[in-house]
This record gives sequence, structure tokens and C-alpha cells, in this order.
Amino acid sequence: MIALFCFGFFVNLWANILFMTFRDKIAPTRDGFQELWDSYQDPTMEMLMAGIQSKRTTKEQILTLTGNLRNSHTLLDKELLRLGDFSKDYNSKWATKKTYTYGTAEELQAKSQSQLKLWRKMLKITTPRCPKHTPDATQPSIYKASYLTHQPYELDMWGPASYGTLIYDLFDEMNVLIDHLEDGKQLCKGVMQQEQEIDKNPEWKEELHDKQFQQIAEQNQDVIEKRYNEGILDTDNRIYKEMVSATSKLEFKSKGFHKYHERECVDYVVTVSTLKLQKNEITPVEHQLFGDNFGEIKLLHFVIEHLDDLLKIKEGKFNKDATVELIKFFAPKESTKRHEDSERILFEHIKENYKGSNKWYCWSSVFTLSKTVKQSVKEKITYSTRFERVLNRYLVEHGLKREDIAGESTEN
Repeated sequence: MIALFCFGFFVNLWANILFMTFRDKIAPTRDGFQELWDSYQDPTMEMLMAGIQSKRTTKEQILTLTGNLRNSHTLLDKELLRLGDFSKDYNSKWATKKTYTYGTAEELQAKSQSQLKLWRKMLKITTPRCPKHTPDATQPSIYKASYLTHQPYELDMWGPASYGTLIYDLFDEMNVLIDHLEDGKQLCKGVMQQEQEIDKNPEWKEELHDKQFQQIAEQNQDVIEKRYNEGILDTDNRIYKEMVSATSKLEFKSKGFHKYHERECVDYVVTVSTLKLQKNEITPVEHQLFGDNFGEIKLLHFVIEHLDDLLKIKEGKFNKDATVELIKFFAPKESTKRHEDSERILFEHIKENYKGSNKWYCWSSVFTLSKTVKQSVKEKITYSTRFERVLNRYLVEHGLKREDIAGESTEN
């Protein structure tokens, strides 16, 4: 039994060595496209004839292929029309209708299948037998081996005359196909070049995101309002999680360009829109500092809005002790990254979102005091409690409750 297995294995191995075939698929990448485009640069009648002679193609085979090419005109026209519509629409969206492992080039190839399939047929009847190869040899490409790709050739003494008008008809149809390939090439290159331009411009990508976000939100307004009215909070979708895990919303919008498909985006848009209606809107920085603690985040928003009334001010500058009290009160989560200081991130976030005219001490000054306070549990509690008393007094004076602001009891 083992002997039969070994015999069969070596027979198959030897067969693969003797009868290796050409590779006829192009890589789903820009380089793959280039290999295709390089394969049809002005093939001549003589090159076509040399390829047919090398393959010993029969007149019946030529007639059949010519008929297939002739009958494909309408199909090729429709494919170009759809490719043209796609090229106008594709780069106007942040999220695409489909996503592909290899990106845009793969998607464009999928939309050019008729052109590619017919051109492969032309190459196959104009390519000589595949040479013998050793097992470790790279499979040769039909896009380089065909006589249509400017390989050296010699014609027999009869040339095209040996096939009569059939070869001329095939040559004419081949050129019709090449015209379609060239038109498709221009559309595909235009799409890929524009995508590259957009990818270098974060603001352009942000604009595309915001426009499509608004469109999806309007289309799903009933779902958003239903979730809002029923108090449904669903943050378990990939895009939302990646958004709140990003360094900033701009970074998320930039890196997410053409990464997601539209159907997947619906859940993300519905989630963010519902949170916004619930006043639970959250930024990546806030998610980094507080997770999904929306109550704490809403309280932070309120505090930032009323900082001029909550922090001591001297000569147009926020008091350093009061600033540290504020930071200790909110007590952001410690970062898992050693080089990131959560307290500094919170401090910078508060400064960035404060809309008043008062100034701040620089972080190094605040950090020195914060570090001293951090060394004592008692001091940390003292500083946190000081700000909490100021906040509670302000709420009482204005007839407010913390639950009204945060939507829940928020305790440190």
C-alpha cells in the first residue's frame, strides 16, 4: 500500500514538472493591473499570426473565438458603462458598498471581468507550450509569454494567407477588445490615482465621512428615534469600538477611509446618533480616560462649561491647587501604556475644550504638585473632596442635581 502511494506521489510530481501550465490570473493589486496593461501594447498582425502558429490553432477555433469576441461588444460596452458609473461614485464615499482584502485594485478587477476573461482567451491561443520546469521554479505568466506581448518570433512562409480572411477578422475583433481594455485602464487608473490623492488629505477624508454619516443618519432616522425613546444603548459594533479607541476622531476618520462597507456603517451611525440624542456623545480621548462611563463624561462636559465659576482665578489665571483638585476629582483611568500620563491627557482635554478667556498654568507646574499629592492617599482624597464640595455648592445654588446632569448617580 505504501509502495503504491509513493509511486502515485512521484507520478503526480513528475507530471507537474513536465506539464506545468502558465499562470493566467493577475494579482489583485496595482502591480497586477500593470502586468495586464503591459500585455496589450500595440500587438501586430504578425505577432498574432506567430502566436496562432505556435499553438497550432485550428480554423474552427479561430472562428469560434472571433464569434465570441464579436458577440461580446454589447457586454463590454455595458461593463465600461458600469465601470464609469462606479468610478464617479467610488471616491465620493468614505465607506464603500463592498470591501476587498486587497482593496481598490481588486474591486476594479472584479468589475472588469469580461475584458479580462476575453483577453486571457486571446493570450492562450497565442502562447507556446509551457516549458518544462523544476519543482521550485516560479510559474511563468501568460501575460509575458504570449507572442502578443512582443516575444521574438518567426513566421512560416505562408503567414496569414494560410488562414485566409479568418485571421484578419480575429485581428479586427482583438483590436475592438483592446480599445475596451484601454478605456477600462483609464477609468481604473483615474479611480486609483484619486484615491491616493484623497488618502494624503485627512481633511478631505473627514469631509467624506461626515457627509456619508449624515446621509446614513437621515435614512435611518426612525431606527435612531426608536432606540432613543426605548433607551436602547448598543455599543457592540466594530466601527464604533475602533472610533472610541482612536487617538482622535480625525485619526479615526482618516484611517477608516475605504476600510468599511456601507452596510456595516449603518450600525455605527445609528449607535453614535442615538448616543448623541441621549447626550452620551463621547470622544476617543474621553473613552480612553473613562471607558463607557457616560455619566462621568457628561459631568465632565458640564464642569468644563462652568469652569469660570468652579475654579479659583487670580489675575486671569486658574489657581494651580484648584486645577489639581479638579483632576483628582475625576480620577481618570491609568493608561496601560507606560509613556502616557492619563492626568496630563485629561488636563490637555479640559484646556482644549474650555471656551473661556482665563489662562492655565503649564503642565509641568501642575504635574509637580499633582505628583506630590499622588504620594499620599490622604492628600488625594483631600484634593478630590475639595472640588466635590465646590461642585455640590454650585449645583445647590442653581437648583441642580448631579443625576440631572449625568443621568445617574456619579460618585468617586
